[in-house]
Amino acid sequence: SYVPMFFFYSNEREDSFLSDKTEKVSFLVGNFNNKYKEKVKLYYFDVNLDVEIINELKKKYNITNPPVVVIKEQKVVPDNINDLEKFIEK
Repeated sequence: SYVPMFFFYSNEREDSFLSDKTEKVSFLVGNFNNKYKEKVKLYYFDVNLDVEIINELKKKYNITNPPVVVIKEQKVVPDNINDLEKFIEK
């Protein structure tokens, strides 16, 4: 079975605490997803889209400052791939 992973991001510079951080986290999430594609199901959500499901997930996980990853019900802003690997059984 897959572990669902949600990646909340913003394409608007003023919404992301650093656009460099968004790019870095996006890169890490992509690499992590490629490495564990048999174990992880990744969903991307642009926090600026006014879509009901995104709004509900933002509320459920209290997403206020993208970029944020939610994996196994935990919010993480990963600095490296190890910050995500600890949630996956190897």
